[in-house]
Amino acid sequence: MKKQILALAISTICITSSQAQAFSTRIIGGQTAQPSAYPWVVSLRDSQNQQFCGASLVAANWVMTAAHCVEGGSNDNISAVVGDFDLQASDQGEQRQKIERVVIYPKRSADNNDYDIALLKLSKPVGNSAVVAATGSLMEGLSNGTPFTAMGWGNRSTTGEDFPNQLHQVRVPLIERGQCNEYYEGDITENMICAGLEQGGKDSCQGDSGGPLVYQKDGQWHQVGIVSWGEGCAQPRSPGVYARVASFSDWITEVTTGNGSGTEGGDSGNDSGSDGNNDGDTDSEGPDTEVDQDFGLPEWLDFYAYDAQAVEETLEFVNTTDATVSIPDISIDQAAFSLVENGCSGTIPSGESCDLQLQYTPSDIVDEDMAIMQLSVSNGALIDVELYGENLTAVEEGDDSDGDLWDWFSSDADWQAEEEKNAFVLNCWDIQEGETSHLETEFQGPGILEFNFSLPEESAANRLVYLVDDKVVRTLKGGEKSNGKHRTELSDGKHRIRWIYQKKSASTGQAKVGNVTFLPRASESGQANVGATDPAATSANGGGAGAGGPLMLLSLLGMGLLRRLKRSH
Repeated sequence: MKKQILALAISTICITSSQAQAFSTRIIGGQTAQPSAYPWVVSLRDSQNQQFCGASLVAANWVMTAAHCVEGGSNDNISAVVGDFDLQASDQGEQRQKIERVVIYPKRSADNNDYDIALLKLSKPVGNSAVVAATGSLMEGLSNGTPFTAMGWGNRSTTGEDFPNQLHQVRVPLIERGQCNEYYEGDITENMICAGLEQGGKDSCQGDSGGPLVYQKDGQWHQVGIVSWGEGCAQPRSPGVYARVASFSDWITEVTTGNGSGTEGGDSGNDSGSDGNNDGDTDSEGPDTEVDQDFGLPEWLDFYAYDAQAVEETLEFVNTTDATVSIPDISIDQAAFSLVENGCSGTIPSGESCDLQLQYTPSDIVDEDMAIMQLSVSNGALIDVELYGENLTAVEEGDDSDGDLWDWFSSDADWQAEEEKNAFVLNCWDIQEGETSHLETEFQGPGILEFNFSLPEESAANRLVYLVDDKVVRTLKGGEKSNGKHRTELSDGKHRIRWIYQKKSASTGQAKVGNVTFLPRASESGQANVGATDPAATSANGGGAGAGGPLMLLSLLGMGLLRRLKRSH
């Protein structure tokens, strides 16, 4: 029986017989997510404060969910908890808002499962970062088997009821549309995508409806699907079916920006890219920014320059008030930092945002610079953002002319290599409280980067942060160990990879980054990077086989490329 995925029906929503035949959504075969890893995930609550569906934050004051979650109901009885993790606790960073407006895709009919998407306007904007809605161009680059992540608070059992209080996640591969239509006898439209295993065992389930199916690229999460329907939960040859977000990208933009009525939309859902449909484990919180202030601005922002070259960072100002505001004055008290582009020079309506582009040019006489940027807002608010810049200079050059070596950098506290374990270890007791230590390198994509990292025997106040191209991907707090290998797909081009240890309290433990591997893939030009391995010839344990060359194991000692950088204060 086909089922869609509500855990609890909202008391004011009537479920028709035609709707009931479509209900099934779930997290089966997954694991508990990390707290604060997904600041854009949303739980929808009814008038009794019971979670009944998932959703995702796609703009400061808009969340996206499945249409079947909100059909026939009143928005007066729905609230959204943005950044939720534990349904029975108040989580750090979560924000609860009432729903002001429900917008269902105009072609949606409750008589079938197609066009299963709705946008809900929050009563007030929130400062949480939003997930990026997938576009047709992104989907063109995806193929059968591409790993996705689904998440929610849905049933964990295929034989009974086991609804968790804490957010769960599961990795499921993309299944191309032709194959999925064989499973579902032609019911899969161009506005749907499928993900799961042919043998079953991993899936979303009742209670996960409306939640996000996401794909991570270069450290950025893109939402590719919305949990919609399926045949049972985690059954063989019955993968989960999701609303295809890219089919509605234009409509999402129109509704969330207010530039259109939203009566028509989508990128037509007919782009010819593969996305597996050609019929044929973050935490957003890290040492770089700490978003606790009004208007979504961080308390501080870090800049890291190489060899005295200027670098730029962008700050987003979000008007979280009910009135239009402006920023008549912006000042920075140190010449090493400058405002190079002011996207906030005009008025900023409620719920809208704008960008400030900042540049750091290292001073000639010092390796570290600090400044205070102050924003004077028309409503009387004065917002200070601390700017910190550090010039990183390599002390030895590595030979990467063949493309098979990378320069590794570490701070004065020296991350040490454990060659036998392909691991890098930092003795945290060598770091002073209030200081940070870096381990970083660059990779030439496209390819897959995998590693393990941990921060055992540590105070919960200390953190180990993983960043790709200066974007925080995942944060471990003291005492945490990542579950299995962390996997990041890197696109074509050069990418800066960093692990930053930040110490706020006493420690007797070690920070570890281990089993670092990089599997290059053929570039868009069709030429494979040096050391590329044919994925089909790679064994299950990561070992290489075949003429493509071995999987690269990046060991500091093995390459002799240990670098030093100053420790930031």
